[in-house]
Amino acid sequence: MIIKFKDKFESIFYAVLYGNLTGYYLSSQNEPDDLFQAEEFIEIERLNWKEILDQHNQKFGKINWFKNQDEQFRQFKNTIELALRHWKQFKYKLIIETIRQALKFGLIYVNNKTSNEAKDLLNLTGQVKSDIHRALGFIRFIPIERGKEKFLLAYFEEDSQVGDLVINNFKNKYFGYNLLIKTSKTVYFLYQHQLYQLATNKFDLQITKDNFDKFWEVFYQANFIPERKNTKLAKKLIPKKYWSWLKEGQIINQVDKNLI
Repeated sequence: MIIKFKDKFESIFYAVLYGNLTGYYLSSQNEPDDLFQAEEFIEIERLNWKEILDQHNQKFGKINWFKNQDEQFRQFKNTIELALRHWKQFKYKLIIETIRQALKFGLIYVNNKTSNEAKDLLNLTGQVKSDIHRALGFIRFIPIERGKEKFLLAYFEEDSQVGDLVINNFKNKYFGYNLLIKTSKTVYFLYQHQLYQLATNKFDLQITKDNFDKFWEVFYQANFIPERKNTKLAKKLIPKKYWSWLKEGQIINQVDKNLI
């Protein structure tokens, strides 16, 4: 049996607890299933976490530090959450082992980098933090106006999945702008206060001032679901008189024609 967890602190934490109880192997949902042929999977998200915690406390002793809002727990949780953003797959092994050490020896043991695993995990976290600081310091935006809307475009080569943190940091600095940051793996697009994350391989073009309309068409098609088309809402957000020249209006019109 394989326990599948999401790349979130609570998900991987409870997966470790359940793994301690059952002896089952742990794997991220981001890892391909074909690595474990003929195995059955258990999604930790579908289980009762309170029951898992109660059973673990009963079998191994109470975890006094879990969900305590003290500095040691906040530091531990922040370390795990940042390490999960690293692209390297070996992060999971480090995180799982570090959580097990925290359960056995306490938070100070891992926060003070007593073990090799804790040291390596802190090094991963340091790389993620450096990636964030590098982005904030070196990203250069290209301004574009599309009708009454204003956009800022940029490219960044991220070594970790930090684009959402970076773009949220910029949104207050550039209030009133829609922000787009393209990386080698992900396009982060903050549009009308909502953040979209799309795989870069959907966009086989450089996103520049000259071809922004082409990007917009690809982006809209990637997020537009014909079966959920809401013409009334579309008219409210985008007046129908603009549909003849707006890409999103043209896409909606085309869907209408195909349904006739």
